[in-house]
Amino acid sequence: MISKNKYNICTIIAKNYISFARTLCNSFIKYHPDANCYVLIIDDIEGYIEPVKENFEIIKINELGIKNLRDFCFKYNNVELSTAFKPYLLQYLLNKKSIDRIFYLDPDILVTNPIKSLHEQLDQYDILLTPHINKDYPDDGLLPNDSIIMKHGILMVINKMMKF
Repeated sequence: MISKNKYNICTIIAKNYISFARTLCNSFIKYHPDANCYVLIIDDIEGYIEPVKENFEIIKINELGIKNLRDFCFKYNNVELSTAFKPYLLQYLLNKKSIDRIFYLDPDILVTNPIKSLHEQLDQYDILLTPHINKDYPDDGLLPNDSIIMKHGILMVINKMMKF
């Protein structure tokens, strides 16, 4: 089992977002040199990406054990599909990879500091959620508004103590 002191992150991309995943993982590893990075890629990467050249482990959707995977994928566009895969990816990492703590970060994040304080909070909490914003947008008819922000996610940090 991986130590609770080990930093682990994951993200989900379509292959056209590979540069985002590389930037996320490079920036995270800069502050956490022994970190593990996992990237779920939702489409075929054959001939597009050389996994051995990446500083993260690539996970393919067929590894997640989703029943009727083809039907599951058919229901969504790429953004929706990436979102729909989050619980399956987290469950896979916690259970199949025996990771006890994982940070889900959107692929368009650049890490600019260590996350030690967040990591330490997992000693007390099973899950941490951080919103994109911490106050309401004005009701001025402009975008983004609260509805747009709520549709586009949060940072999720999961502790293996949480049951799936």
